[in-house]
Amino acid sequence: MNETPSCGWTRPGPFSFRADMTVGEILRAHPLAADVFASFRLANCRECESGETERLDSVCIAYGIPLAELLAALNRLVSPFPPVSGG
Repeated sequence: MNETPSCGWTRPGPFSFRADMTVGEILRAHPLAADVFASFRLANCRECESGETERLDSVCIAYGIPLAELLAALNRLVSPFPPVSGG
């Protein structure tokens, strides 16, 4: 199933969050994205005016957040598969 999130995703295939998406696009794409941002100490992203133009990769650089970890957490929101536990 290829659902189109509210951010206007138009690429074929399953949706995933990307580093080149703006914070605003991410927040509109999934209702729990704000919770993920908050878990990375970015709770004010929803209120920040620059969120409409600031890309996720830029935010990670500015705040010292590991981009791969934040993207992984966001993409768990839209993954059709549960995370695999190591062990």
